[in-house]
Amino acid sequence: MIEKDFPEEMDSFDAITMAIPGGAYTTFRTYEHDKALRLEAHLIRLSETAQLAGEPLGYDPLDIRPYICEILDHYPDEQDLRIRIVIDLHQNPGETYLMSEPLKTPSEKDYRDGIKLVTCDHQRINPKAKLTRSIPGAQEIREGFDEDVHEALMLDEDGCILEGLTSNFFAVFKSELWTNEEAVLSGVTRSLVIEVAENAGLKINFQSLKLEMAGEFEEAFITSSSRAILPVVQINNTIIAHGVPGFITRMLMYQLKIRIKQEIKGI
Repeated sequence: MIEKDFPEEMDSFDAITMAIPGGAYTTFRTYEHDKALRLEAHLIRLSETAQLAGEPLGYDPLDIRPYICEILDHYPDEQDLRIRIVIDLHQNPGETYLMSEPLKTPSEKDYRDGIKLVTCDHQRINPKAKLTRSIPGAQEIREGFDEDVHEALMLDEDGCILEGLTSNFFAVFKSELWTNEEAVLSGVTRSLVIEVAENAGLKINFQSLKLEMAGEFEEAFITSSSRAILPVVQINNTIIAHGVPGFITRMLMYQLKIRIKQEIKGI
């Protein structure tokens, strides 16, 4: 593991990530300070990303776990964290960087009232691989956000919605749940949301919907490790349904919260 001091102006994970050698990365949050949700899946994804990039790891990513525990010891017992792991795949393949910061989650208002998204032309070259090379472009897009914009959605060449810069996207259309499968990251939270939705009896279509259909969406939401499920009520200038989070979204939020409590375990 690499320990390194960075200038104070590097005050974000992305700024630090862009200052170190490029490679595979994953970001997750802790619960109750020293617990995590499907940590093994996050670590295994590092290995999968390395394979997809043609640079297989020379060690088991599960061996990173003790170093994560060391990070936890530097924070108060009541503090939840956001943690990012980056593995160099180019300069010194296998060198591993860990970074941490106090967890920040969306506001209660965001969960209650929903958020606004915009769209962008950014796409990942290797969509199933979580590689740091996608970060600079995403960072540039975020810097141009208006104050009321929470996230940007990526579109394919046909105008179909893929996923967010740092999130997966779901829409409810004709009372069914829609999310792209082939051209997006296999988010850990996304996978759990799909399980919860299936258990609730929802039909899931693993396809994208076109942006031009957004006015017909009955509901929409994004998912990620730090957000869980976050309702979406506007995409660009299009209001989703009546501009308030819908029943299916709220039901899934509640069911996901229960599953998280059941599944979190000590790091």
